[in-house]
Amino acid sequence: MNSSFKIKQVLSGIALILIAISSQAQMNINGSFSVFGEMGVFGNLQLSADAQVFFQNGSTLHMLGSTTTVSSNSEIFANTASTQAGTGRLLFVGTAPQTLDGGNSSAIGGTQPSLINLAINNTDNLTLTNTNTRITSGLDFINGHVILGSNGLELSSAATATNANGSRHVVTNGTGFMAKEAFSSAFSFPVGRATSDFTPATVTPTGSDNFFVQVKDYDESASDEFVRTDGVDRTWNIYSTAGAGANILLQHNASTDGSAFTSSDAFVTQYEGIQWVTGAQRNQGVWQVGTNANASSGTGSISGSTVRDRNYSPTATTPSANGAFFSKSSNILTPLPIALLDFYANKRNETQALLSWSTTSEYNSSHFEVETSTNGETWRKIGEVKAQGVSYDLSNYQFSHNNPAIGINFYRLNLIDLSGHSDYSQIRTLEYGSNQTLANNLLVYPNPSMGVLNVLASNLENTYTLVNMEGKILDVFTHKNGLADIQIDMSGLANGVYQLKANSQNGEVKVYKIVLNK
Repeated sequence: MNSSFKIKQVLSGIALILIAISSQAQMNINGSFSVFGEMGVFGNLQLSADAQVFFQNGSTLHMLGSTTTVSSNSEIFANTASTQAGTGRLLFVGTAPQTLDGGNSSAIGGTQPSLINLAINNTDNLTLTNTNTRITSGLDFINGHVILGSNGLELSSAATATNANGSRHVVTNGTGFMAKEAFSSAFSFPVGRATSDFTPATVTPTGSDNFFVQVKDYDESASDEFVRTDGVDRTWNIYSTAGAGANILLQHNASTDGSAFTSSDAFVTQYEGIQWVTGAQRNQGVWQVGTNANASSGTGSISGSTVRDRNYSPTATTPSANGAFFSKSSNILTPLPIALLDFYANKRNETQALLSWSTTSEYNSSHFEVETSTNGETWRKIGEVKAQGVSYDLSNYQFSHNNPAIGINFYRLNLIDLSGHSDYSQIRTLEYGSNQTLANNLLVYPNPSMGVLNVLASNLENTYTLVNMEGKILDVFTHKNGLADIQIDMSGLANGVYQLKANSQNGEVKVYKIVLNK
């Protein structure tokens, strides 16, 4: 151990050893080091490549510094080098942000380095950095969250996760997954897409397998969906190493319910991917329907939330596979009654817009409502087109909008079935008139943002700069000519107020105040 420190023994009750170095210093552990009783590290901690740390059963190493780094070749044991199972734990304590580099680069199953037990008691959270963190025996939540970012949190087959709830859980705010190794009984992954949104997934494999779980909202997930009014605005990405079948039970919060979502009819549904019809690719994904033979009869409820479960066999073996995405719907006929192939908005002339769309299949479809907006937020109905009802062939539709507004015109379809369920299409835009200002050519949404900011930009060439309120530049990007919907990932930033500055090629500057509230 190559850092100077002083040891204080408290001779009352359990002995407490405090390794008291300043908060700015770093303690390096080289070679063998034993943790016994209650020990505390006030500064940052570095486990070097040759470190061997032995945790006596019942011991706790209190981490009070801001940064803990575990080198990839270091080793952590319980009592002896023969076991990694025990009750010794690493406890993160504080009221300021802390980070942990777990040092494990394996996707799953890498035995070392592996923390025996990890506990968090920090109201300002523990964030994983650089590499994955593996836990042998247990993950315990006392206060605060574990923030994954782009890193994985892996639990061995014997490890447990305890005391998680809406105010303390694993946050999958980036590309990282929570993983569980080689298990075959029910395990609840205590995940949420944000600190304020606890949406756990319980997985019961049909055979022993490794499973990975992550949750996002629709805009962040890789699957292809409408904003489904009879679904929920959450997508769980669940896959395994060998593709073992599993029963999937999902919990969500009522705040993410679609306007037509009915909890009593809800079921878990699996994404089946984009279908192909007559050589053209459908731009809308298809989900399993409620009458599928795999539907489970199990139901239940948790305070403030609704859960349903369903069996799937087999599940996906990669995170990008169609079958790796799960969500919830209350439309037992199909989560998407109308399969939209395409939706276009084109200028017929300077006073008329031509909207055209096609469907590849319809089941109990009623009609399409055509809506327009001049700001992308306030919409009005401008027409209605009767649908086919039931059709398994290609169907084409058109609608003309006379005298569109000067500037940007936004268009969307509201697809409605005979039971009253509806889904919105993607948004299309057309610009009429000339010399429009930059403000009329941008739509920045949603604001406040929960982590992802969308910029719908039209035909001007713009440069965008994201800055904090101190003026520090956080991101810069350029949009070339042509309509595009750009996404800005703000999930790694702290909640607060930011500015998006848009500079057009003609020198005009527009500043948007963005509120981030994850």
